[in-house]
Amino acid sequence: MMRGNVFLRVIPPLTEPLSLGHEVPVSDIDKELQVLWSADEAGTRASLMNFAIYNEEIESLESNSVLLATITQEHACRAILINNVQTCNLGEKPVRAWITAHCQLRGGRKSVCSEQISFLLQCGGNRHVRNIVFSHLDSDLPLVFWWQGELNDNFEDRLFSVIDRLVIDSADWSDPLAGFARLKKAHQDGSSRFSTNDLAWSRSHKMRRALSDCFDDKISLAELPSLSEISIVHGTKGKIPALMLAAWIAQRAGLSPAGEMQFRSQDGRSVPLLLESDDASSTIGVLTLRTTRGFFVLRRDVGIPFIATRVEIGDHLVEDLIPATRDRRSAHVCAQLEQAGNNQLYFPIIDVLEEMLGT
Repeated sequence: MMRGNVFLRVIPPLTEPLSLGHEVPVSDIDKELQVLWSADEAGTRASLMNFAIYNEEIESLESNSVLLATITQEHACRAILINNVQTCNLGEKPVRAWITAHCQLRGGRKSVCSEQISFLLQCGGNRHVRNIVFSHLDSDLPLVFWWQGELNDNFEDRLFSVIDRLVIDSADWSDPLAGFARLKKAHQDGSSRFSTNDLAWSRSHKMRRALSDCFDDKISLAELPSLSEISIVHGTKGKIPALMLAAWIAQRAGLSPAGEMQFRSQDGRSVPLLLESDDASSTIGVLTLRTTRGFFVLRRDVGIPFIATRVEIGDHLVEDLIPATRDRRSAHVCAQLEQAGNNQLYFPIIDVLEEMLGT
């Protein structure tokens, strides 16, 4: 059934997960928060930022609330969960809200707590994202906005103009070219001020650092101009991170995109890019660079907190183990929240990646 431009169908009623706290009328959120804090035994109510998570998948609130419980152990914030669904039951309230708090424990007692407000917006309530949700921001604090899923038409100027830092995951996009085009257009808009943190890019960080370490000695560094092949084995959601890693390597080696899965060196040589998908692999499982005289192999196995590196150039052999935290989404988000300012490498890498995807 259609009502205006909104598709109406019967969906299962939202369960009442304990992680959301208790439901409150939207008009009473501030009053109910005061009641929550006056009744809580927390030593300190802490907030260093507004941290919003936006998702359009039905029933994403509970999983994001559980995720927030981990993130707030390291980053105190006013957390706002937004589940903006396009379907609804006839007669359902267009906006529902819950409040709760995530507290750190020290000595068996609550010490520092972060408050959480959760919103369920039904029947395509995009206007509520601006008019209701953002009226509950702590206005003195910056807004970090984690947009989960496709970057679609709902990411518009009245929304991104109030964001200070945008967190995305381009590995989730079904059409990366369209997503990057929308992101770049928003970033270049005169009303925007946000910096961008892409979790797909951050997943290649440890591998990039480990590869840089491989070129610390003069023998290895001298091989870089003779790079002849790049090969990457990646996991289920690792294609975009793998392509980003390849684009970064190409920039560092002075290569340029030259057709499908190919780079070209400054002296005119063709340097192929080989990608292999393996469901059992970590996001970026194996990186191999071949040169005229040898090869560089970096391996990161699932569940192992280090990257094994092997450099073999003629009689020159170097092996090492580089510490690397496990590939958890919450860890990547926390790492982004610890950073400040724009990522100067990101958009130049996206320019190269667009050429690679465009072919």
